[in-house]
Amino acid sequence: MLRNVTSFVALLAAFVLIGVSSMQANPANRSVGVVAGTYTEITGGIVVFSAASPNWFSTADQLITLPFQFSYGGVLQSNVYVGGNGWVTFGAGLAASSVSPLTASGAATGVVSAFGNQLSGVSGGDVTYATTGVAPNRITTIQWRNATRRYTDNIGRDLYNFQIRIWENNTTINGSRIEVVYGPMTVNSPILVQTGLGANNVVWSPNVNFYANTWTTPTWNSTAQLSLMAEGFVPASGTRYTYVLRQAPVQNNDAGVLALISPAANFAANSSQTIQVRVRNWGTNNLDSVVINWTINGQTQTPIRYYPQPALAPLAEATITLGTRSFGDLSLNTIVIGTLSPNGVADANPNNDQLTVMVAPRVAGALAIAQNGNPSVFPDFRSMFRHLAVAGISGNVDVTVFAGTYNEEVWVPAIDASAGRVQISRRAGDDVSVRQSVWPTINVYGTADVHTVVGFADGSSNVTLRNMVVRANDGSTSNSVVFSANTGSNLRIEGGTYEGPNNFTTTLGITSGVQLYSQSSGSNIAVTGATFRRFRNGFLVATSGSGVVVTGNTVENSTNGFQVGIAGVTVQSPQIDNNQVTGCDCGVSSQAITLQNVSGGTFRGNRVNAIQTTGLNNGVVMQSTSNLLVANNMVSVSGTTQTIGLLVEATTPPNRVIHNSVNMTGTGTTNAAFYCPQAVVGGQVDVINNVFHNFGTGSNGQLAMWFPTSSPNPIRTGDFNNLMTTGTNLVNWGGVNVIRNTTGNPLTNWRATSGRDQNSTSIAVNFVGGTDLHLLSIQPQLWGTSTTFATVPTDFDGDTRTKPYMGADEIKPVIRVVRHPASNYVCIGGTDTLICIADVTIGATTTYQWFKDGVELTGQRGNIFVLTNTGYAASGVYTCLVKANDGTNFVQQLSDGASVIVVRPTSVTVQPVSQPVAIGGSANLEVSAEAIGAPDNFVPSYQWMKRFWNPNSSSYNDTMVVDSTQWTHTYVWLLDIVVL
Repeated sequence: MLRNVTSFVALLAAFVLIGVSSMQANPANRSVGVVAGTYTEITGGIVVFSAASPNWFSTADQLITLPFQFSYGGVLQSNVYVGGNGWVTFGAGLAASSVSPLTASGAATGVVSAFGNQLSGVSGGDVTYATTGVAPNRITTIQWRNATRRYTDNIGRDLYNFQIRIWENNTTINGSRIEVVYGPMTVNSPILVQTGLGANNVVWSPNVNFYANTWTTPTWNSTAQLSLMAEGFVPASGTRYTYVLRQAPVQNNDAGVLALISPAANFAANSSQTIQVRVRNWGTNNLDSVVINWTINGQTQTPIRYYPQPALAPLAEATITLGTRSFGDLSLNTIVIGTLSPNGVADANPNNDQLTVMVAPRVAGALAIAQNGNPSVFPDFRSMFRHLAVAGISGNVDVTVFAGTYNEEVWVPAIDASAGRVQISRRAGDDVSVRQSVWPTINVYGTADVHTVVGFADGSSNVTLRNMVVRANDGSTSNSVVFSANTGSNLRIEGGTYEGPNNFTTTLGITSGVQLYSQSSGSNIAVTGATFRRFRNGFLVATSGSGVVVTGNTVENSTNGFQVGIAGVTVQSPQIDNNQVTGCDCGVSSQAITLQNVSGGTFRGNRVNAIQTTGLNNGVVMQSTSNLLVANNMVSVSGTTQTIGLLVEATTPPNRVIHNSVNMTGTGTTNAAFYCPQAVVGGQVDVINNVFHNFGTGSNGQLAMWFPTSSPNPIRTGDFNNLMTTGTNLVNWGGVNVIRNTTGNPLTNWRATSGRDQNSTSIAVNFVGGTDLHLLSIQPQLWGTSTTFATVPTDFDGDTRTKPYMGADEIKPVIRVVRHPASNYVCIGGTDTLICIADVTIGATTTYQWFKDGVELTGQRGNIFVLTNTGYAASGVYTCLVKANDGTNFVQQLSDGASVIVVRPTSVTVQPVSQPVAIGGSANLEVSAEAIGAPDNFVPSYQWMKRFWNPNSSSYNDTMVVDSTQWTHTYVWLLDIVVL
């Protein structure tokens, strides 16, 4: 049906007479499509880039001249600029190190991109071109052979082969045609690419998003798109993306499906959904009719014959309703939609006829991942996230991961949520490991460019990883196990273990082991209770949104511990509490904790053991932070060059440094327990109730505090601190060393110079150990302010402050009875010794008081109580009350009770009687005893003995009677009474 063709052709003829430049000025004048074919590599072409200079990513586009003219952007031209990163431009080339060719074309009038990410020739690759065919149907093929992505370690692992083909300008269907053709591709880790064409700010770009479609079923968009390549997810060799110039009247009739319009949003299961599609008239004729074929899960649906009224003009679009359907719970459905017979004739470009999409109803409730083949369980993370990416969620989704080693790169998409969150948890007791070998890649476009074990897509929100085990395999040259470049909100890591490779000290790349980073103010980002080990940098959390929580984590055996905040992103009021970082002594430069661009919030109860035998080593460094409460932290640092315990800037509003303990050891030549640069003019800091303890032996250090600027005074409030050093100089004040006085008060010079610390002291502290900064003994000199700060009501261990002490630990008298008095039986007139031994905090005043039957025994205040010449009145229960105090805190502990029983000694009440007996006769011997002193059993036992003359020894001997039935001699009988 061509009723509108004649008038349109007449109009077109008039338009052509006026000029074609506006008709061809942008990619909207090209019909797009995907074709399956074969890939033929060119040989002997002219070299543009080679492996001899492999850094193609940093090289400007190179000009080549075609042997024919080509129409693009309304201009017939033969100059083409070839970019090493997988694109060509017209009119002008892109500068060195350019990315995003479709949106950063600069002076170029047109761009065709096949890859659009940073490429290198280190794998022996090259970029060449050659022209084939005969005029006017010649084709120039520009070929990237064995290109690889840009790896930080400059090793080629991926291999990319693709071409851009340009047809000579003519009036046939292939006149000025463009094709992007993909060849054999080896991809070891995900990479984002920008493919498509654009000119004059108009773009046609395919999108392949890993979960919802494939490289043969992309969606087409009028904005620049990022598509994903990954291991097992690449365009098949021979896949062609075609961009055909619309010519009239030869290419008249061309219709195609652009997108699924409805269901437009994620929907509920078992609810009726209207199926609508968007159709585009790619042809040059008006579109009077078209047939729409469609299937759902392979089942053919009733075709729709569409007759637009009025006819659909060239490049116009229309929405067509196909019908209604409902989809069951947890179903994942594939809908294939295609156009047929535009205007009743064959489609001039069938390559854009078909669209494949997936739809699924929203999910809520329990899901599972297990490697057991159960059809009701997802076999891997990819299939589970694919379902959620398509479906979205309508409530909390709890995903349980069962035992197994999951060798996959987990890609967490942005999941649409009408309510709820997704929580992925390792099943309790199961051995679950998610692992992969990772390489140091360059972040060009976003998360997927960075090789990591678990990647969060931009905007990924409402996801919790709970008690998971995520590892980078040994031998990996990167150490990234979790990475995000621009997260959304409500992203949490709770518990679990995250590990880099054993060779972590030699890994490359700038990313941390775990990085949760948001450029778009993601809120409620939390890392709690997790363990991180074997990383150059443990983890990074940075977002300008609210609700950042970093608590209860452990970082061990890592060069650098963790970081909150980063340049350009100000973290608002984070909670950074109760974390522990232990260094690895495995590098020449390390830093346990870094805070950068933090405003407000808390840094409390953190413990740092940064002991290094060589090189530079800093404990906690806070840069560009303000109004932060820094309290109850224990920091131990040693090194051989620069060593800083706690760096806090003087800012406006001031940071508050209260109740921290810092202990410096080692041989650092430039070291300070507390270093305070002035970040802004007039900036200040509060320094109250701290212990800054420097026992380092370096030649130019041992400073308790260091203030590079002294005027105006950077200390707003400074008092009740313990400033101790083994060196000569106590503080560096604006470049001038202030010595510690060796006579009189050690702080005399410092007080006069600064006007601060009038109630402070300078003594050596009895710590439990060099890295355990709990107080070993009660030291009254460390008693700080007379009142407890409302902002720091408890100490490092959560104990209520009462003194309060300087430093992070509040020590109170503690009693532990290690030996309780023992119960005993004492014979009348005998002696008994009762002993009570208690382990009491060193420095506490300790007393003992004995009690009998709950009544205090006057004068019995030693830990040893002796009963002598006991009478029956001494029987009773004895206890010892141990008391200890430090002048404010009084504690006491009562020992266990010891029972003392005074008894008579055991005696024989009936003796055996001597008697004669005839041979063969019998005699009865009888004995009785009173067993008073038996402690457990008052029934005595008896053992008879006989005494006989031993002629060999000329003496009497005793022996136990075992069998008394045969007597052949005269004996003296003895009885041994045994009391049990």
